[in-house]
Amino acid sequence: MALELPLAVETHGLPPGPHVETLLFLHGFGASSFTWRYWTGPLGRRAHLVLVDLKGFGSAPKPEDDAYGPHEQAELVHRLILQRGLTNLTIVGHSFGGGVALLLALHLLEEQPSRLRRLVLLAPAAYRQKLPPFVWFSHRPRLASFVLGLLGVRLVVSRVLRQIVYD
Repeated sequence: MALELPLAVETHGLPPGPHVETLLFLHGFGASSFTWRYWTGPLGRRAHLVLVDLKGFGSAPKPEDDAYGPHEQAELVHRLILQRGLTNLTIVGHSFGGGVALLLALHLLEEQPSRLRRLVLLAPAAYRQKLPPFVWFSHRPRLASFVLGLLGVRLVVSRVLRQIVYD
């Protein structure tokens, strides 16, 4: 019996099969599988689509275990791939999900190269970088709740959006 993974997964498009390509989508930080909503119709006509809400995002569980980094996320998605027997994979990752996709692809190439067909990265988080303050707060849920209560959700969300969205 497969263990329940702390991920939320939607499937669209063609049913999986040995001759059907599977596109696995990984969203960016602060996002969810909703990111890919306009992609499901056109791509679903030619492939099996797997949209993942990474642990702690969207509809996925949010356990208080501090295991939300890219390595932990890549391991969870790898377990999902094995549990579902996914093959003929194209992994699509955006931003934080791009970093997770890179780690996942490296793991697959090392252990099961035949599963991976392609890797598509959209503005991936691939190198060490200074993280914005909202990421620091995300590791301190009590402090984050206090700051949200003090400053108000609207102000905090508008500041975060100004940091991550150009226009």
